[in-house]
Amino acid sequence: MNIAEGSGRHSKKDFARFIRNAIGSLLETDACFKIAIDLAYLEDKKYQDEIHPLLEELFYKLIGFEKFLIGKREK
Repeated sequence: MNIAEGSGRHSKKDFARFIRNAIGSLLETDACFKIAIDLAYLEDKKYQDEIHPLLEELFYKLIGFEKFLIGKREK
């Protein structure tokens, strides 16, 4: 929802704020997976092997997109 809503904004800076919100939502989702592991709803191995790599990939893609929108470049 954050990305879709932000894409309709009129400035890259404003859109970047919504990308930052999406990153926060992704981190909240990761926390929920960790709680699910603690409550034995999810196996840690499944999280480590399948879920965490996807979350990590998405996290870095969102960070890169946010940097692109606000004009920051890696040095």
